[in-house]
Amino acid sequence: MSKPYIQSLSLADAHKADIFSVATTDKYTISASADGTVKLWENNDSNPAGSVLATNAVGFHHVATDTNGDILAAVAFDGALSLFDLRSLEPIATKINNEVSGIWAVAISGNGHMMAVTNTSGHVFQWNLETDELVHKFPVTRPSHGICVDFSQCGEYISSGHENGGLYLFSTQTGRLMYSLLGHSTPIRSVKISPNSSLLAVGDDSGIVYLYHISSGEYYTNLTGHDTWVMAVAWNESGEYVLSGSYDGKMKVWSTENKTCVCTQTALTTPVFTVAWLKKGWGLGVIGGKNQGFVAGGVGKNLVWCREAAGE
Repeated sequence: MSKPYIQSLSLADAHKADIFSVATTDKYTISASADGTVKLWENNDSNPAGSVLATNAVGFHHVATDTNGDILAAVAFDGALSLFDLRSLEPIATKINNEVSGIWAVAISGNGHMMAVTNTSGHVFQWNLETDELVHKFPVTRPSHGICVDFSQCGEYISSGHENGGLYLFSTQTGRLMYSLLGHSTPIRSVKISPNSSLLAVGDDSGIVYLYHISSGEYYTNLTGHDTWVMAVAWNESGEYVLSGSYDGKMKVWSTENKTCVCTQTALTTPVFTVAWLKKGWGLGVIGGKNQGFVAGGVGKNLVWCREAAGE
């Protein structure tokens, strides 16, 4: 079974340096770059110009939003986290930088009430965005640089991946470690919990996308086909497909039911650092529109959007 996705829009000079992170809402595609900017791209613009939302001289490497696209978190290379209201495009004051140093990765809960962050010391934190207070500092058995983190849409789980191959799942209800997943010896680059919180997708430097059952931590399947590091993974809105981006310059769409690759896209041609889905109905046909789409960025200045070649 194949499910072709075709390149629908490419911006050759979206940024002045490598693009490390993208996020999507119904209104915007959001990109973060080493050039020191976070930019907003209007999904309903056939040739979006991009407006600068945030600047930091050292550059940005992570952005995250809630499901409704109301709040944006952006993390810079100096370890500072910034929050923005995407409705007013105004900054939101937060004291998290006073309590957590060296912030690296960030994720926001589906309802926008909570945030999860990792830091360079390997710790994982749950932060209440409504009260601007620390909720939990989770126990990590083998602390090392926290490269990635994700918050389940249901709000019950936080997963983190670390430079030493550490992979953890935490309960937001108890503030405790549910389990750590052994067997990864290379850095974990990306972790994403499926929309129904049933599966965990993991990308690491082995070039494999791993899927695990959330409830037990048991292995579900390995998705093989990339030639080198898997830098990013993402679930589509129904949880039927996993999107992966790799340093090999390829983006792959995988069927979780059939456990096979249904599309390989090479529109970027350079190493891919970040990928994100766009839901059906988000944007014009060049970005997605009635069909499902995704966006990717990486080495170089390019942002690329792809959309499903057929379907409603």
